[in-house]
Amino acid sequence: LFLGILNMTSVLPMVSTERPVFYRERAAKMYSSVVYGVVLPVVETPYHLGNSALFLCSWYWMVGLNPNLGVFFFWWMCFLALTCMMTYFGIMMIVLLPTIETAELLATMVKLLWSLFSGFNITFPNFPYYWKWMFYANPIAWAMRSVYASQFYCDIDAPGNTCPTVSVLLSDGSWVTRYSWEYTRDRFSLDYNLRWAGVGILLGCLGLFLGVTFLALKFVCHLKR
Repeated sequence: LFLGILNMTSVLPMVSTERPVFYRERAAKMYSSVVYGVVLPVVETPYHLGNSALFLCSWYWMVGLNPNLGVFFFWWMCFLALTCMMTYFGIMMIVLLPTIETAELLATMVKLLWSLFSGFNITFPNFPYYWKWMFYANPIAWAMRSVYASQFYCDIDAPGNTCPTVSVLLSDGSWVTRYSWEYTRDRFSLDYNLRWAGVGILLGCLGLFLGVTFLALKFVCHLKR
């Protein structure tokens, strides 16, 4: 999440600087809006691949997360999709809005709402009923649910399972031992069967932001004559 926010923030001044040049070249018929719209994500992809590889290959194993390679690559895929989505959201903001100050303000508001309703600081069961829709409409919440579920899942119904356990303090002051997966599933409202749905929602938001960016590059112009 931190790297995604960092990428979204850093891409705003870059695209803002390029935008007047794009308007000039588009007016001169040097290249079309579609070409520029395609180039933006293409040039960002190698950076995101390298950035995510350097970060995850060191951090993931250093903090002792699930050593299963399948879980690691699933985490990497979610991480890559999330950082790309937030970067393309920043690009969409700067293309749609007239000034970088306006784009930074709106992007900051959105990322604060995404973080607040991600289900981490305030877990989903504790949301007021009239705010629960914000959780389901939040791509970061789906990303976190997917990686949490893949990280903590263990088949607790299997006979002779060796699933890890955790001691939980109850409201009456007593302690009870529960499976780690059972505890995180109930606390964060996780569903292991929906982990791929979270990936699909991230990719869908990514495609949505790119589509809006293409349309904005073609039909929106903030030049003042």
